[in-house]
Amino acid sequence: MPRLQQSQLRYFLGAITPSSWKDVLRKAYDFQLIGNDVHHWLFGGMTAVVTEGFTLDAETEGDLALALHGVGVVAQKLIPHDALDRALADIADDVRLQQEFISVHNEPELLENFTFSSEPGQSKTQYMTYDAGIALGITACQTAGNFTGREFYDNLVKANFTGVSGRVNFHPLTGTRLDDAFEFEIINLRISPQKSSPAELAFDANASVLVDFPISGGPGRVTSLDNPFLYYGNTTIPPLVLPPITQDLNLIPTAILILGYVLMAIVMLLSLGCALWVHRRSDSYVVRAAQPYFLFQLCLGTFIMACTIIPLSFQEDLPGLDHACQAIPWCACIGFCTAMSALFSKSHRINQLMNSGTTFRRVRLDPQDVMRPFYIMLLINLILLTIWSGSPYHFTWHREPVHNYDEFGRSVESIGYCYPGGGNGMYLIFLVPLVLVNVLVLVLATFQTYKAKDLPTEFSETRYLALSMLSMSETFILGATTIVAVMDNPTGLFLVVSILISIVCLSILLPMFVPKYHQRNKSEREMRESIQSFNARRSALASATDRASLIASMPVRGSTNVRGSTTLRGSTSGVDKAPLSNDSTPDFFESFADEGKGTDTF
Repeated sequence: MPRLQQSQLRYFLGAITPSSWKDVLRKAYDFQLIGNDVHHWLFGGMTAVVTEGFTLDAETEGDLALALHGVGVVAQKLIPHDALDRALADIADDVRLQQEFISVHNEPELLENFTFSSEPGQSKTQYMTYDAGIALGITACQTAGNFTGREFYDNLVKANFTGVSGRVNFHPLTGTRLDDAFEFEIINLRISPQKSSPAELAFDANASVLVDFPISGGPGRVTSLDNPFLYYGNTTIPPLVLPPITQDLNLIPTAILILGYVLMAIVMLLSLGCALWVHRRSDSYVVRAAQPYFLFQLCLGTFIMACTIIPLSFQEDLPGLDHACQAIPWCACIGFCTAMSALFSKSHRINQLMNSGTTFRRVRLDPQDVMRPFYIMLLINLILLTIWSGSPYHFTWHREPVHNYDEFGRSVESIGYCYPGGGNGMYLIFLVPLVLVNVLVLVLATFQTYKAKDLPTEFSETRYLALSMLSMSETFILGATTIVAVMDNPTGLFLVVSILISIVCLSILLPMFVPKYHQRNKSEREMRESIQSFNARRSALASATDRASLIASMPVRGSTNVRGSTTLRGSTSGVDKAPLSNDSTPDFFESFADEGKGTDTF
């Protein structure tokens, strides 16, 4: 019994002898393996408990009554044979016939203590005993001469006739009677309140299921009868075959979800705060020089990118898991493209203005003029994402079992994740172009930022953006390898991606706004002096370059002294007469800051 209890099995089939069934049931009841709504037993060989008039003592056998309540007993179905029942009844009631039966035997003394049944007929034992005698008689008649035991056995296994208990035939090798002509019943045993008394507990025994085996072999036929099978709790709902499975779904812990939401909130609040600061300081010299239009766009991009953490946190018990999976690439791609395009457009615009200043051209440049690349990139993202979402290859929620099984071979662990449908890697026809487009935006932004490396910090945050680009590059490289390592761990994947998104957003926002916040109190005079100093440096560099070019183009006359040095002799009046002044370079940055409402004119 302890081994059965440890096995956690729920259904038992017991073939118990009539002399030991009480001990077995009491032991099973003590171990809580029977007499409850968790376990169910089917018994064979216990036909005595389903006979009419079977009772148990209420005081001493109450535990047995509870153990038997709701069990099933498998018994051979008995079809009454009226002629044999009448003959057996006659001999049971007539002493003369009993004596005659004994006297015809060659050794009547063997039957001196023979007791005739007081309830003859309708007994499986009596029917099968009668058929066994008939089979022996038929075989003896069909075996010629003085036969041996082997000859008799060989003829017995060939016997095939219909007896009072059904078809009689035997297995040719074992001699066992075949059960292909038998019908079996599953009898439901229940305590009967109507038949029971305070002293005795009676039962109702109703056949609920009939099973027969065809003569031609094959599976048996199961027929449900009119009496429904009631289990221990007087219900027709059977107990579970196996104990309930406790599966580890590997859900993201609440603490990790809160951490992800905190990171998202930091980025969102910082984006909103920066946008509000730009709006409130829109008349200041620093903000006008930094081009507010693109600062707003950059804040919008980081805000959308941070929203990616919301669908990433979706898991079981939340509706719309498939829609959340589809929202992840939308938020990530649109947000990244918007933020990176802001950096590209901002740097591209100032570089165009700088080039127009060096060529002394008057240029009118609206922000919309440099936004066309952004619109193109955004349109490509929208088209690819729309087609991908409408195709059968979009991301959907999947739950996959992990190779961790209990003793019954059931998976006890699984992971849920977003996975593209369709299989065969068809989702790559959408994912690869999306990645390439957004990488292209990053490369263009980096290139334009590099071109503006010599501009004052008031207009170009090159030094800070260089750190930002370096930080993002390291984040992408380390983040990609880490994501591959934690792909089978939903908690680790959510944490890594949330940190990755936060680092990318902060690497964009902080280098753009922290320097401007420090310069917020700079006067316009100081800003103009900074611009004029930059103009002077550019003019000096241009003058030095022109001098070097002019000297290099002049004919050289001279001699070499003993130390190997060369003395140049020639006219340098071209240089002396045309010195380059700091004022020769137009103060176009000053004009840009003055015009910083959205249109630049040179």
